[in-house]
Amino acid sequence: VGVEAKVYSENNYFEDDMDPTKFLDTSEHPGYIKDIGSYFVNSEAPELDPSGVNWSPSDYYSYTPDAAANVKSIVMEGAGVGKIFHQQADLTTWSSLKEQVLAKWKSMRKQSLIELKRSIRKQVVGNWWKTWKSAKKQEIAKWRSIREQMLEELRRKWNNGEV
Repeated sequence: VGVEAKVYSENNYFEDDMDPTKFLDTSEHPGYIKDIGSYFVNSEAPELDPSGVNWSPSDYYSYTPDAAANVKSIVMEGAGVGKIFHQQADLTTWSSLKEQVLAKWKSMRKQSLIELKRSIRKQVVGNWWKTWKSAKKQEIAKWRSIREQMLEELRRKWNNGEV
């Protein structure tokens, strides 16, 4: 428990832990910890000082904690190689999909800028370069927005399992 910390601990699982809480605070800047419903197996009871913890997660959102006795099995079931949602294969797939979207975006942007430049050169008599610089700046800003839209669409499809 750190300096001026106000830790709210709820339904945790402690096993073979002789010191589940450690205070690293100072007397000038005390830390506090409140524990509700944790499960201790072959562990010492934690040293608690709940007096400064005047909040609860339920003050900010609703939730239902898992039973503390089940926490170890829940964690073990989801821990380890190949069990986390974004495995290396998922990251490789995501990176590949993102690269494809960005390559498509770059190609589209390049073609758009070429067509814009051609159009300005045909339409503007005299100093077309100044008009081109101004129009190019606006076009690039537009394509930045399009890039973000394309990536957001990919994220949405990824999260919905559509790709």
